[in-house]
Amino acid sequence: MGNQLAGLAPYQILPVDQYLLDIAEHQFDSSLGSTRFLKVARTRYKDGHGVVKVFVIPDQSIPLAHYKDQIDIIRDTLVYAANCLPFQQAVISERAAFIFRQFVAHNLYDRLSTRPFLSHIEKKWIAFQLLVGVNQAHKLGICHGDLKALLDGGRTLPRGWRPIGQLVAHMHEHRGSVNRLRVSRDHSLFATCSDDARLKIWDCTKMDQKNSTNRSKATYSRQDGGRLTGLTWFEGGDGLASASTDGSLHVLRVERGGITLAQSRSMDLQEEGPVMDLVQYEAGSQSMLVYVTVKGALCGWDTRAPGGTAWRLHHDLGLGLATAVAVEPRHSWLAVGTSNGGLVCWDLRFQLPISRMQHPTRARVRRLAIHPVEPATVIVSFQGNNEVATLNFESGARLRVLWASGAPALSTSQASKHSVQGLYCHHGDADNFILAAGSDRRIRFWDLDFPSRSYMMSWSATDRPNHPVVSYRSQFIDGIQVVQETYSRPETPRGGPQTAEGEQPDLLQPSTSHHDCISDLDVFHTSQTFVYLQSGRCSENMEIIICANYILIIYQICYLLIFKNSIDAFFVIIMLRMY
Repeated sequence: MGNQLAGLAPYQILPVDQYLLDIAEHQFDSSLGSTRFLKVARTRYKDGHGVVKVFVIPDQSIPLAHYKDQIDIIRDTLVYAANCLPFQQAVISERAAFIFRQFVAHNLYDRLSTRPFLSHIEKKWIAFQLLVGVNQAHKLGICHGDLKALLDGGRTLPRGWRPIGQLVAHMHEHRGSVNRLRVSRDHSLFATCSDDARLKIWDCTKMDQKNSTNRSKATYSRQDGGRLTGLTWFEGGDGLASASTDGSLHVLRVERGGITLAQSRSMDLQEEGPVMDLVQYEAGSQSMLVYVTVKGALCGWDTRAPGGTAWRLHHDLGLGLATAVAVEPRHSWLAVGTSNGGLVCWDLRFQLPISRMQHPTRARVRRLAIHPVEPATVIVSFQGNNEVATLNFESGARLRVLWASGAPALSTSQASKHSVQGLYCHHGDADNFILAAGSDRRIRFWDLDFPSRSYMMSWSATDRPNHPVVSYRSQFIDGIQVVQETYSRPETPRGGPQTAEGEQPDLLQPSTSHHDCISDLDVFHTSQTFVYLQSGRCSENMEIIICANYILIIYQICYLLIFKNSIDAFFVIIMLRMY
């Protein structure tokens, strides 16, 4: 927004005291800072001194009324947060917009910088009050403007994190294919849903103890009319939403005693079809659950409001059946993916479609995620060639394509049948990578900073023991950066494969290869471990648990693979080591 305003040629910018003449109850006292469009001043009013921030309006077309409504919602929400000092009033005049709050004579920085310096217990007390204030705001769905959000809910991966899979343990309770898994925002729990119409919650904190548990913490079985295919956590971590092929959508409350039904909806299978994907976010006093159905109903359900539906849009079926939905972190737009390779960007402020794109081969959208850093950008996995693409709605172009197929890069006539169904994207200051897994039963680590350092993290159980040598090269094709996976024959020494000098073959080390498609993937972080989750189908021996516990004690860094089986679905924990 600042870049846009700098390009405008507004009328004359006046001193801050001139704009305060528009507000009768406040009198100018002194200036506290000034830039071209944003000015800060101290004022006098009936209750004492106040601070006002003045935003000079350079263009009357800027929708400031919308932002004023959001500010009012935040103010009303924080009224009972005792450790928070919210602004008291927001006003818009013809020349400027104003935000008022109480004036505080001394700030914390001044106190920390002057003698007598704080004692250790005083520092603890101040830190405690700050954390309580942040906690009160976060529980109400509000974040402080100076607290920058961290990826993965505040959990950051160590610099240079490069996983190698070693099996640790598995848990088997589901009796059908595991379709989705989701990790709670605070990384304390993760949930799974399955074809057996069961939703289960698992304790992440039990994964880094000396004796990891293989039992779920709670099970929900009241949505048994169909297969559970959709799942999402509420941002507060105390609720879940699950969708079934019978058209039902349940909002669940997670409590110490188990899982209880809070609200529910039923879709008209003839008019709307079942829910295909769903996502939840908090916006002020609203707790919004966004879902899309197979026949194009795109709804925002405010689970805190009596009426429920906040808005309802209709996706154009001419672009294909809806398969995925993702909401931008600031909740200003969302993206919908379709069965015909279509991508539609919806502006949530005006509730209109503003941009459309389509894959050259009309390949189905399998997974869809908002790029955590780049604006107006999504990361999408398409059907065929294990293709994962980064696309920008503003330019309408593919920026980067990850291509793991024997077909020529970006080929529109040749394609492999395999696609990525489990996708995890990490973008940090030093490390940017994507973990991808899917129908070819392989897991790949794509290094976005140094593509040649990408590697195959886990092979398929159907691959030959003597794996080919895998390499990755980056090239530009028609202006698109393409990172392609290539194979070459391994050099087998005379006499057959041998271990390195001094090493003995580890006959007890269990295989981490997968026997059927991998359907979902995520990462969580506990106090001692970074854990990687995946769902798929596999069949392994129960003796793996014995070896796994031993490995867990030694390394204390693991990741979790979640597999599914047509008869017995179970989870598998995989150990990670650093290169």
